[in-house]
Amino acid sequence: MIEPRILEVRTRILKANDEVARGMRREFERAGTLVVNLVSGPGTGKTALLEETLRRLHAGGVPVA
Repeated sequence: MIEPRILEVRTRILKANDEVARGMRREFERAGTLVVNLVSGPGTGKTALLEETLRRLHAGGVPVA
């Protein structure tokens, strides 16, 4: 019987993603840019949270994009 290699492929993909993410975090830190990653299921309010957060930051004089 041939053993599935799914775990090996996933491990390589996740490792590559981690390396890219690490580089991006360094670049954002050098630029003084705060980056927030919101992850959750559909319909849990991510967009509403982001919109209200941006409104409040902007109103407080924080530059946002």
